[in-house]
Amino acid sequence: MLKIYSALSMILLSLLLAPESQAICNIGSVSPGNQLAKVETSLGTLCIELLAVDAPLHVANFLFYLEEGLLDDTFFHRSMPGFILQGAGYTVGSSDYEAVPQSGGTVTNEPCTLDVADPLNPGGQICSERGNERGTIALAKLGGDPNSGTTNWFINLVDNRSNLDNQNEGFTVFGRLIDNSIDVADAVAALQVASDDELAWKQTAFTSFTSLPLLAPTLTTPFGCWDPAVQVSALVKANLPGLQGYADPVVPGGFMQLSANCGTSIPTPDSAADVPAPDSCDGPGGVAIRTSGPLSPSILGGYFEFTCAEVQESFDQRALWLAAYQPHFDQQLVFIESATELVPPGVPSFSWIGAALLSCLLAGGGLGALRIGGGRAPTRA
Repeated sequence: MLKIYSALSMILLSLLLAPESQAICNIGSVSPGNQLAKVETSLGTLCIELLAVDAPLHVANFLFYLEEGLLDDTFFHRSMPGFILQGAGYTVGSSDYEAVPQSGGTVTNEPCTLDVADPLNPGGQICSERGNERGTIALAKLGGDPNSGTTNWFINLVDNRSNLDNQNEGFTVFGRLIDNSIDVADAVAALQVASDDELAWKQTAFTSFTSLPLLAPTLTTPFGCWDPAVQVSALVKANLPGLQGYADPVVPGGFMQLSANCGTSIPTPDSAADVPAPDSCDGPGGVAIRTSGPLSPSILGGYFEFTCAEVQESFDQRALWLAAYQPHFDQQLVFIESATELVPPGVPSFSWIGAALLSCLLAGGGLGALRIGGGRAPTRA
């Protein structure tokens, strides 16, 4: 558990121990009753005023993960300039990205009050206070479930009130960036995101990270028969009715992934009876080599035939990727390196407020069932 220091002692400690690049958050600028969090990222400091007066459940949820150290070593996994920057949902695992454990339960929605006319949508309304304006922080949640927020939060890079104040019963704003912290968020959003062909070598290739910001270009060395213009991976499949996955001999617990551009395209069979008997290789696992490419819209449902030599090459290159490319790739992620709660004078720490709120909610079932997997990001209007 992180220790909570007084305003003066925290400032002195920061001056003595923090690198010069770390900013000192201005506790004096926080409104009465609110709290302050200092989040150190790869590109600078985010000073976050936590709106404990207006969104106490969401602030307690955020500080729960902060106090448990579960924000540390997470990274920003979704960057959409002109919209949002999202993070706090994943860490780097041994062979894949791992979701932050959602041990705090779900949070009851605390949306702002729709009270002024929406200039972009005639007849609609937005919030004059605590709306999803530029520089505010809100909690991501599952589509169609306003009370499903857990770990993932996002920064509004622009005024998104016309969309997010209303979507899914409103995305709850529980914090705002202060002390020019928005410049740090803008710097992250300005980074180039990973391309599909770079992500295709991750287990989560086309499902979770389609706009992952990177600090620097990744390695340019091609791996296997991969062709960035094709951008498709193929799972080995031996019959048509169901996907028969073969264990990946390179990534423990994973399914086999091949670069489809190595293979020769063949017509999609009309039935399982039309699927030729799969060949086998003497290499890893005695694998079948008739494959499908379900991840590419241009060849959806297409089938490919790989030679045993191509299968072996794909495995060899995948092993090379794990040894050389993946560590380099992961080092380019924009991490949250540490998160600290700063308590303004006269405001009780989370140890008193947050723990009490969570205990009461858990006792009354207000947090609901635990969930596995990250909250869904908001969508553009």
